[in-house]
Amino acid sequence: AGLIVRAAGRVGNHDTLDLDKAHVQFSEKGVLVDQHLRTNNAHIYAVGDVANSPVPKITPLASFESKHAANEILGQSQPISYPAVPVVVYGTPKLAQTGVT
Repeated sequence: AGLIVRAAGRVGNHDTLDLDKAHVQFSEKGVLVDQHLRTNNAHIYAVGDVANSPVPKITPLASFESKHAANEILGQSQPISYPAVPVVVYGTPKLAQTGVT
C-alpha cells in the first residue's frame, strides 16, 4: 500500500450503565433508539456516543440529538432529521466529507 490511514473513534460506555435494570435494549453498537431517539423504555432517550443512531459519533451531532431529545420530552414530537455535518480527520493527510455518503 502506498498510504495507510488509521482513525480511532470514541466508544460509548453503554456497557457500564446497568441498562438491563431499566429494561433498555442495546447492542454492541450502542443503545437501540427509534426515530425519536427513544429507547424501548418510553421514558428513556439516548443520544451521542452511547446511542445506536445512523450518524457519525461527533460532537456537533451529539448536540443536535440532545436538542431533539429535549424537544421530544417537551412534547414537540417528530422524527429526527439530521443536517449535513462535515466530518474531518485531523492528521496527515487531512480527510473530510459532508453530505450523502
